[in-house]
Amino acid sequence: MDELSEKLNEILSDPQSMNRIGEMAKSLFGEAAEEPKKEAPDIAKITSLINRFKNSGVSENQRLLLALKPHLSPPRQKKVDTAVKILKLLEIAPYLTDSGLLDGFL
Repeated sequence: MDELSEKLNEILSDPQSMNRIGEMAKSLFGEAAEEPKKEAPDIAKITSLINRFKNSGVSENQRLLLALKPHLSPPRQKKVDTAVKILKLLEIAPYLTDSGLLDGFL
């Protein structure tokens, strides 16, 4: 997980990478999808959310699932891992909506 967030931070902080992503979006969605540039504030918000996700503690529900995991079959252990990730995402969901990053999607 740390490796993924490092790569994402690296891409988001590099202006050339962001330009390439913008060009890909233009080619996929056409020129009409272009919006005024607000990269810096959005990058800061995304970085803040990634850090919050990485540094969030383990809730009681997550502890319960992780305690049960060794007693489950391998396919169910994978489901536990997915459930723990979903619980972490639910913990940062209020911050995600408050940040305004989902304004165009909701």
